[in-house]
Amino acid sequence: MRKQRLIAGVLFFVITFVLLTSVLDMGIVGAQSTVPVQGMNITASGPGGTGYALSDSQGHFTINKNLGSGTYSITAELWGYVETTIDNIVVTAGSTSNVTILMELSGVLVGKVTDASSGLPIQSAYVAAYNASGDYEELCTAITDANGNYRLATDLPTGTYTVTAHYTANHVSKTVSGISVTSGNATTFVNFALAKSGVIEGTITDAKSSAPLPSITIEATDAYGNVACVSHTDSSGKYSLDNNLPSGIYLVTTVNPSGHAPKIVGGLNVTAGSTTTLNLNLDPSGIISGKVTSSSGQPVPRASITARSGTSTANTTSDSDGNYRITDGLGTGTYSVKAISGLISNLVNDINVVQGQETSNVSITLAVPPSGTVTGKVTDSNGSPISYATVDAQGSTGSVSVVTDENGNYAITGLTAGSYKVTAIANGFQSASQNSVTVTANTVSSDVNFGLSTVTSGTISGIVIAYATPTNAQNTPTPEQTTPGEVQSTPGFPFAILIAIVAVVLIVVILVVAVLLRSRNKGKRFEVKAEDEDEDEEADKEES
Repeated sequence: MRKQRLIAGVLFFVITFVLLTSVLDMGIVGAQSTVPVQGMNITASGPGGTGYALSDSQGHFTINKNLGSGTYSITAELWGYVETTIDNIVVTAGSTSNVTILMELSGVLVGKVTDASSGLPIQSAYVAAYNASGDYEELCTAITDANGNYRLATDLPTGTYTVTAHYTANHVSKTVSGISVTSGNATTFVNFALAKSGVIEGTITDAKSSAPLPSITIEATDAYGNVACVSHTDSSGKYSLDNNLPSGIYLVTTVNPSGHAPKIVGGLNVTAGSTTTLNLNLDPSGIISGKVTSSSGQPVPRASITARSGTSTANTTSDSDGNYRITDGLGTGTYSVKAISGLISNLVNDINVVQGQETSNVSITLAVPPSGTVTGKVTDSNGSPISYATVDAQGSTGSVSVVTDENGNYAITGLTAGSYKVTAIANGFQSASQNSVTVTANTVSSDVNFGLSTVTSGTISGIVIAYATPTNAQNTPTPEQTTPGEVQSTPGFPFAILIAIVAVVLIVVILVVAVLLRSRNKGKRFEVKAEDEDEDEEADKEES
């Protein structure tokens, strides 16, 4: 009996080993192995600067410039993968920090865009994938080729997405929601058949000279107040609103036309598949001009100015002397003009404007406290100017930052009187600060200069890898293998199903072995009983 149990145990072990080996050969373990990724774009950014690198054929990369001591984040991105970020990488000048970046293969969306009437492919359709959450952030985009095919294969981790085909000439946009995508080894096909759009086209000219007006923005709004299509006039003043206009009534508006008053045309009847002609003559814009000053009469530069009448708005910014002039998008009417500087604003109402005429001396006073200015220059150790350096003035009421010009010069205005810490920061250089810079109202604190030393860089080195999968998501079938409007998914063979199959087979084997052993033992008991009966019979004969 003991020998039989030993044989059963050995048999169970052998069968289990063979089945598990077969499962491993099918690629389950292989799906967890890794391969190096070549050509990955890697960016390290932190307080000491920003560095860049590309991974080589073995997936290795090294960033050894512009990384001063501090804590950094690394971002890796490449077509076909999901963008990956690793935070809190500590870098020390002169030392190396090692990082392994594990990339996730993107899911892939493949499909075709066709004309709903003819079935012919639509070239140059714009297709975009969005999160199903509805935040409308484009995660991946593509343009259809001559056969109407598109391929979305980047930044699509496992999840559910919304896909839209739009901005397509002579067609109406279409959206498909609830598209499931699986990272790496799953492909989803989404095809679009787009209905015909109506078209609004024409020429925009100057009302006085009849000259064509180029670069005018014009838009069509549907009955629900949604902007359905936007276009711009060409050098001949011609425009065409030619997509996403199903049959309906539309409002057509020119948006802040340069030097001209806006034009609004409502109740325009549009029919899908047909063209409606609308030519527009624009009158010269009215003009509002004036000055923004503080309560003490000092000019307020860089104030944001907005003129509003109903739904029409026009904007500008005050110059260094506080002067402003709004010259575009003002038709005849009554306007309110608002000036904003920081958190302080003021509104002037009942400004009458006549198109083609200037309404001047619209002065706006802001209750800003008296302020001073800090100016200076940022250079390197050789005295060469550093452009695009950030200069920050930190005081008791907050901070103000500016960027140096091409000559390294900067000016920080609007600073209330007091003491400031002024800091200059530039990529690849050690930051520098000047403490206790005194600012006096209505004066300029000049020559707050900085000479920055080149940063002693640390190094971030590492490797970029990705999981190798049984099904390569980058080698998917072509869209022609599906019918228009059909959505299909082709996942890899599920691991859970394989495990279930193995378990069932093992249970069956164990039961078969148990039955065989039971039958064998039963047979032996019958043989022993028969032998005993024969011996009893022989004994009876001898006694007789």
